[in-house]
Amino acid sequence: MTRRSLPTLVLALVFLFLPALVAGMYTTGGGAGELLDTVLFVAGLLAAVAAVIFFGLALLMGYRRGKQVVPLGDTYQVFRYFAIGAGFFALSNSVALFRVFGAAGLIFPVMLAAYVAFAVSRSARRQDYRVAIVVSSTPEAAFALVSEPRNWPRYLPQVESVEPSDVPLHAGSAIRYRVRAGQTLLEVEETVIAFEPGLRFGTGLADPAATGIYELSAGPGGTVIAYSHSGQMPVAQSIITGVFGRQANLGRMIEARQTGMDAIKRLLEAKPAVTV
Repeated sequence: MTRRSLPTLVLALVFLFLPALVAGMYTTGGGAGELLDTVLFVAGLLAAVAAVIFFGLALLMGYRRGKQVVPLGDTYQVFRYFAIGAGFFALSNSVALFRVFGAAGLIFPVMLAAYVAFAVSRSARRQDYRVAIVVSSTPEAAFALVSEPRNWPRYLPQVESVEPSDVPLHAGSAIRYRVRAGQTLLEVEETVIAFEPGLRFGTGLADPAATGIYELSAGPGGTVIAYSHSGQMPVAQSIITGVFGRQANLGRMIEARQTGMDAIKRLLEAKPAVTV
């Protein structure tokens, strides 16, 4: 992922100072009884140690994957490690609050559980959008452009080295390509889910589950090309990024696709060069 960024710095600080923070939180005992208090202390301390381990794994994996080609599905392992670490850290805090404040300390884990329940819901993780353009071209020409994977880098510059499994394509064909995300080069495999010449072309991802479909129709000004995306953010990423992170991610997806659609329009409407 990112090698030098604010999230990386925060992870490093947490990894370095979490043990001292936890030690300070556990210097005060509670009134839950000596045996129970000891059990809670040990449980909280173990949870804190587990949090440090998983935060460290997330940091290490993110650093290493910024230097190599990574399967798309595996990139979310960083979020999983970070989410597990955050869960253990929250458990450690919950135990500490209960030891110090008794029942009142349970307010924090209850609020956290409510947030997690919302973050993992399908409605909160939904990443759907639709963009459309009108081009001065025929539906057949538009279909020929978007349905040929080797054309993708022409209007999606982040896409590299496309390798369709079948030529010509058909429903069920696999398309393997690499896409650049920051400093990381991701390996992606999609499957053709719709192939109707002049009408529809679409592909789907397995992990994370998502589909993208072009629909073509003749209109007053030429051909209407509509692209519809349907998918859900992975659970761990949704928990970590929160509402604002999910909206920002959706905004980036829409912006990138709109840029691609504008490039499609330019390609289809470009006039052939005149030779003298």
